[in-house]
Formats: sequence, structure tokens, C-alpha cells
Amino acid sequence: MPLIKGTALEVKVHMQMNLKSVSLLVIVLSLLFGAEISLADIVGSVEAQGLSFISQDYENTQSSNFGFFGASLKSEKSESDAFKLNLTGMYAVGTPVLSYLNVREIYFSFKMDDSSQIHIGRKTNIWSNVDDRWNLGFFQPQFRWNSLNPENQGLTGVFWEKKKKNLGFLFYGSPLFIPDQGPGYDLKNGQFESNNPWFVSPPQNILFQNQILPIDYKIENPNISDVVFQPNFGVQLVYGEKKGLFADVSAMYKPSHQVALGYKGVLVTDRVKITILPKTYYENLVAADLGYKDDWGAIDLSVLYLRPKSPEFDSTYNVPVIFESTSVGPHVKLNATDEISFEANGLFTSGEDLIEQGPDANPSRQTLTTKFIYRTAYEVAAQYKDIFKNKFKLSTQLIWRQAEKNNLKILKSRNQIDLKGPWKFAFDVILVDTSDAATSISYYRNLDQVWIGASYDF
Repeated sequence: MPLIKGTALEVKVHMQMNLKSVSLLVIVLSLLFGAEISLADIVGSVEAQGLSFISQDYENTQSSNFGFFGASLKSEKSESDAFKLNLTGMYAVGTPVLSYLNVREIYFSFKMDDSSQIHIGRKTNIWSNVDDRWNLGFFQPQFRWNSLNPENQGLTGVFWEKKKKNLGFLFYGSPLFIPDQGPGYDLKNGQFESNNPWFVSPPQNILFQNQILPIDYKIENPNISDVVFQPNFGVQLVYGEKKGLFADVSAMYKPSHQVALGYKGVLVTDRVKITILPKTYYENLVAADLGYKDDWGAIDLSVLYLRPKSPEFDSTYNVPVIFESTSVGPHVKLNATDEISFEANGLFTSGEDLIEQGPDANPSRQTLTTKFIYRTAYEVAAQYKDIFKNKFKLSTQLIWRQAEKNNLKILKSRNQIDLKGPWKFAFDVILVDTSDAATSISYYRNLDQVWIGASYDF
């Protein structure tokens, strides 16, 4: 059987389920609470972006230049606001498969008393520092439209939050589940089309009985109701204030945001038919953070334990076997001045690698399902922010990330000029280097990219 890149194939299953579920959530919340929404607390903006892939060896798509137009709505952060919203929608000119709607947050808050409140909807929270900083996607779903710039999205349900002095408690429960949202692709007549720079098509031919035969792919998408209506819940205890010692402990039982993908192949006349079946599976998460913060910066250590429940497939399928793991993330931040800061992060994950079992499983191939993008990695970052003559704000950030096992190196430069209403201009550069060997992140190769953007607030 051929090598099938799991990260690429599972993303459309994620995106289809995510967009339909989120769209339903937006409509329901708007109908139920639309009369209570105050637009005065929401900042809107229209945006235009240009993307260019600058590597000489780039060949993922016919064109290396793309244009985007869209808008975003974001609530101002205020404890007194009853409604909070954070969403962005972008349309890709001439390439609809790149268009997206990213609903990061949409929820209502109801104050119960001076120390507790209830949130209903989709809300982000830092359940674990190592999960949040490395975008592991264990506690919360990820927006992976651009695989080199993942972003946390909120869980969807009911949050009961209680805070008193330096102690806090958060309980989350929901009958709803929404997986990761990734980049899309087009599958027509069993063939993948090359129109998304973040999707690399799997092999279109296979050597079978000394003959090279074409492959037809088919994805058995599950019913949305079978995926969305999955109960999940979690709790978090928090200790600490703005300065000094802080600690938190989180636990959650939920479906994995990265679905498991089983597959099987059948020879039909002179073609090989490969069927891919996605399934959700549950996992237990326990995380703890301990650290100290002050005006000079912060230092902390984060630990996250994952124990998955094996997904169930028919015996004719090749299926993933996912093992328990422990991730450790040390972090240091130094505020050199009011304008300049430095950070260093580490990620160390122990536990067996994901494998596949089944009639066609082969340990020499990359697995179809992807759980960890990298297991050992380091990151250093520098940031500068300043306001010049009270007229515009300059923000620039430089990030270097390196993963050991997969030999991945990423350099990011993010720059923004805020004219303090209503115009903002952005210029970002991402440079990538990977090894020549086939790994779970091989599709990152030659994705060096430059972004230019402008937005207007209203």
C-alpha cells in the first residue's frame, strides 16, 4: 500500500465537521441571544492580505501567489461584557479551497455573584502552558489552516468559573465536540487536486504485482451528529495572583481533536481503491503548571499526561495504535525593558511513537494518523513594542524553533504598524528547513513564505 500523509488527509475531515458545527453554533447563539448583543462592545475590521511562497523549489501548487479579502469581529476585553466574540472570515481570490471561517470564541457570560460566573458558548482558556505554547491541541481544538501558524480555538459548552482572592476553580462540561480545523483540499473522481499550498497529495500510483496501477481515493465521512454529539468535561484549580508564585492543575475527559484514520485497499480491475475512515476516540488528560512571575519576567515548568482510548475499527482496516505519553515544557521569560522581552521554551515528550496495525500495515511507512508534530523541540523569541510620538505603535517579534527528531527549523518574523486607528499594516516572513528524509512534517519543505497585509477598523 502507498504512503499516505496523515496530517494532509485528516485536515479536510476536520474542516468539514468543524465548519458545519461552528456555523450551527453561531446561528443558534445568534437566534437565542441576538437581542442582547451590544455592537458597541465589538470592534470590526476589513482586511486584505497577500501571500507569496519564495522558495525556488516550491511546487505544491501552480501559482505561488495568493490574495485574500475578509473581515473580523472581536469583542473588547472587559469583565463587565455579557457577550464576547472573536472570529475571522477570509475569502481567497480565485482559490475558494483556501477560504475559511475561524470562530475562535463566541460566548455569553452571566455573573452569579461577586466571585463566580457562568460562560455559555465557545471559549478559550489556558488549561496547560505546554499545550498552549506548543499548540499541541490536546485540551483545545486548533485552527491549522496554515500548518506553520496554528492557533488555539475554544471549547464549546458551559463554563462555571469561581475566583476568590488567589484561588480559582473552573468546571467545564458539554454534550458537544468540535475537532481541529485544518486546510482543505478537493477530491474529485478519486484524485486529489493540487490547489492548496499546505496540502501535499498522496501517491497517485502504486506498484502492485509488478504493475504500476493508478489509485482512487475515497473518504467515508462520518455523520456530523456522530462526531459533534460527544460528551466531554474538565476541571481546573488555579492558585496565584499577578505576581509571585502560581500553580494550576487541570484534568479533562474528551474526544481527541485529532481524529483517528483507518484505511483499506482493494484491487478493482486495473485500479486500486483506497477507502479512508475517520473515527473519534476518547482520551484522559492531566496537566500541572508551577512557576513564579514578577516585573522582571517569569519562569515555570509545565507537565501534561495523555492516556488515550484505542479507536475501534473493523478488522479489514489498517488502524492507528496510540500510546500514552508525558510532555514536559520548561519556560523562561525576561523583560529587559518596558519595550523589549525575551523568551525560551522547551518541549520533551516521552512515550512510544504512534504505529499502525492491520493487513497492510508497514512499519517502514509514515503512519496515516498524526498525533505529535514533534516530540522534542526548542524555541527562543525576542519581542519589541513601542509607541512613537503618540502616533503609531510598532510591534515586532522574532521566533526561532527547532525540532530534534524530524530536523525541523523554523524562523518567523512578525511585524505590525498600528496607526492607532483605524489603519494597521503587517509584514510577516516564515522560513522553513527540514531534512530530506520522509517524515510526518516533510510537507513543510519549501514553504518559505512572505505575508503582507492591511486592515481598517470600524
